[in-house]
Amino acid sequence: MPTRSRTLPSRPASFVEARRFVRDTAAGSASRQVLDDAMLLTSELVTNAVRHAGHAAEDPIEVTVSVDRRSLRVSVRDRGPGFDPNELDARSDEGGWGLDLVEKLSFRWGVDRGELGNDVWFEMDLAQPASPGEASEGRRPTEASPDPSRG
Repeated sequence: MPTRSRTLPSRPASFVEARRFVRDTAAGSASRQVLDDAMLLTSELVTNAVRHAGHAAEDPIEVTVSVDRRSLRVSVRDRGPGFDPNELDARSDEGGWGLDLVEKLSFRWGVDRGELGNDVWFEMDLAQPASPGEASEGRRPTEASPDPSRG
């Protein structure tokens, strides 16, 4: 399946359209559990882009979905300052747990910085279902990804 992208405004409600886009793009290629997890993680990444990129409401956030027989990849691009995934702020009762979910539920994830913005991405393994409580070892964030669509 080819890669599809959608540009959304940097508004708090944009996560709803982003979830729908992921669902519609990956339906039929992923199990219900993988699709549910991917939509949850997409919500987290879009919400982070809206809250932390320093955008105006009309600034774009780009959601890109790629599906092949082995993996589902979702990337959220913003034009904010970016962050180092190994130096995250402390979590509290009010928030800061979203990337922990990304780490726990995805096969792997990372952050790519480039001239066109910052991509925070995750991949879901479609070839092998994850077992509940699977250790996250080997799924640390990375700074580089083999994504050929990266600008």
